[in-house]
Amino acid sequence: FVIVAWIWLKRFQSKEADSLNRSTVTSSDYTICVRGIDPETTEEQLEAHFKGIVGDEQVAEVHLAFANSKEISLYFKRGKLMRKRYDCIQVRVFCRCHIG
Repeated sequence: FVIVAWIWLKRFQSKEADSLNRSTVTSSDYTICVRGIDPETTEEQLEAHFKGIVGDEQVAEVHLAFANSKEISLYFKRGKLMRKRYDCIQVRVFCRCHIG
């Protein structure tokens, strides 16, 4: 009985997830990714361009994103190093004050 119930639950869960995905509207449903844009291009210029193609009411908002995951990763590494440095300094200060 447990195996049959488990199989039914897996099927039900899969169908329910598909149904929820179809009935839920997210920003990714209306988001496009355009690569190779000149770095000097502004959001206003892109918005005007797309509105000229599809019409004013079809463009809700335009936002630029940058592929800077490497920089973010380096900032995280820097933060960890700074934390280790701070911890080392605190240990050194503690030892100097309490040991002598």
